[in-house]
Amino acid sequence: MKLKILMLPNTTYPNSHPFLEDVFANILHNKGHEITWVMQSSEKLKKNKIAQWKGSQVYVTMASPGTSRFGRLINHVLRCIGEILIIQKIVKSENFDLVQVCERMIEGLLAVYLKKRYGIPFSFRYSFPFPEADIYASKRGIARYPLIYYLRGKISKPIFMWIMRKADLLLPVSNQMKQDLIGEGIPSENMMVFPMGANTSIFQNISGAHIIKKFKLNTFPTIIYVGTMAKSRELDFLLRVIVKVKEKIQNIKLLMVGDGDGRPQLEELSKSLDIEDNVVFAGQIPHSQVPEFIAAANIGVSPIPPVPIFKVGSATKTIEYMAMGKPVIGNDIADQKEVINSSGGGICVRYDEEEFAEAIIELLNNPKKAKEMGKAGREWVIRNRSYEILANNLEQRYFDLVSSKHLKNYRPKNKKRKVF
Repeated sequence: MKLKILMLPNTTYPNSHPFLEDVFANILHNKGHEITWVMQSSEKLKKNKIAQWKGSQVYVTMASPGTSRFGRLINHVLRCIGEILIIQKIVKSENFDLVQVCERMIEGLLAVYLKKRYGIPFSFRYSFPFPEADIYASKRGIARYPLIYYLRGKISKPIFMWIMRKADLLLPVSNQMKQDLIGEGIPSENMMVFPMGANTSIFQNISGAHIIKKFKLNTFPTIIYVGTMAKSRELDFLLRVIVKVKEKIQNIKLLMVGDGDGRPQLEELSKSLDIEDNVVFAGQIPHSQVPEFIAAANIGVSPIPPVPIFKVGSATKTIEYMAMGKPVIGNDIADQKEVINSSGGGICVRYDEEEFAEAIIELLNNPKKAKEMGKAGREWVIRNRSYEILANNLEQRYFDLVSSKHLKNYRPKNKKRKVF
């Protein structure tokens, strides 16, 4: 069975999100499924256009990117108008088997409408509790516009829950998130956990020599952090860990890869903690370069603040470190703890500076143990978290969804489609 899937992702075009690119644009497309994308342009675009990406058709919506509140509002309105115009056109001419939405609220509402009006089932991917994150940022004083964030979180939470209750298939990112959603009244049988994974074919046999030379890491023992440097991630924790490690290993290097609103403060903190020479801020990089950066390090670290918005997550960085054969040190967030302990690919500790520092020192002083952990971690990822395996599981659920008797019964027959 070959499926026609309408993709409504949470990224702009051109897309570089590994989950979307590997699972849909590559694996499912190469299996013969027809993927049609609707994405907003990342650059200014006065009218909708059609493009080709990875052999699939992309409908690119209007955009006028801006950084001010008004500019972002205008851009959001353009996206919504563009999507409505595009969907109005293509639903009339294409017989889609299902709609896949990735986390966006407006697109979720459109999917609910398409299901109700035309019987097209939809799947909803949910990898992060966005409403709760808005409220958390507002209360912590780290939101750009606290009142707006708070109101947005309060208003969007019931809408997201309504959309997820209407979804034919819900894809939470972790078992912990699934349990929380069950507590919200969403049936377990409508969900399939789809955690973060890795393309194991590219995370292998990569040399980090160029990165070592570029950032003058030389023979320094190096640990790496790959990810956002948002204020909510509280990465001052990691810098204080390095201070403790430096007491035992003077020439330690921390390679920080990524960017975010918290980076300026982290750079200043590294100076005040007298570890400026021990921390390298590499900046934002294309995802295609991530394996090369990880290859340059000895250990990968994944400190995650144990607050509700992060406890339900699935750490991409942990999987990618392991896919590159690097041992991981991470704290006991549910999915991360399960991955590290099940694989033997690292050391799981509490969210405690002393415990993180001791684990780093232990692995740097025991390279043989670190190497064995790295090997075990990669083997586990290949068996359990490669995007090939995850995509195959998703494909089977799609087949079950589309061929189910219930969905066939509510799809209107011989009725000309109209949208809006």
